[in-house]
Amino acid sequence: MKKTLGYINLIADGLHNFIDSSLIASTLLIDFQLGLVTTVAIIIHEIPQEIADFTILVHSDFAKTWALLWNLIFVLTAVLGGWATYLFANLIESVTPILLGVAAGSFLHLAMSDIIPELQPEKKPEKFIASWPGLSLGILLVYFSNQPFGSHTHA
Repeated sequence: MKKTLGYINLIADGLHNFIDSSLIASTLLIDFQLGLVTTVAIIIHEIPQEIADFTILVHSDFAKTWALLWNLIFVLTAVLGGWATYLFANLIESVTPILLGVAAGSFLHLAMSDIIPELQPEKKPEKFIASWPGLSLGILLVYFSNQPFGSHTHA
């Protein structure tokens, strides 16, 4: 029964990785800088996610070697998501605005369900202060993504 949780987690993780890479591919198709920011944001989000997935598998009685192997196999669903999005977008060019809407909606969902609740008034000052570097990095990434890429003005 314990392993059932692990298998469910693998399926959910595969779908999650497929969607994340679809977001990356769709934003890269629209604009390189937007795709770069999306990629960085998803990588930052994925690192703790994959560690948590490994922990769930070990807790579900998978041997550590098998937990790592299965986790790596299901990470490869990201390749499928990116490829499918690229293929689909090239077949139907009018899908690009829809892909951008899905990407924006996904990030809004993440912000509303995970990030904003974490910023609620915190009684421990060190936890409140610890949240600011990540928030500041996100703001800087978005700001610099709006700047012309590769153009430098010299006096």
